[in-house]
Amino acid sequence: MLVSKDDTVEEWEEASRDHDLPWLNLADIGGFDNETPVAYGVRFIPKACLVGAGGCIIQKDLAPEALE
Repeated sequence: MLVSKDDTVEEWEEASRDHDLPWLNLADIGGFDNETPVAYGVRFIPKACLVGAGGCIIQKDLAPEALE
């Protein structure tokens, strides 16, 4: 899953199309101060976390290649 930090829906849609990511891509529009980035400690990008089905972080700060 990728959670975007884009400021607008249009930016998120454009990036989603451009990157064609193979995993779930969600948006929490509004930047770093929104609920999701704050909850997961995201203060910079890219930041990758592997989140389990229960919502707990399994691993964080993974290289994109490791997520594949």
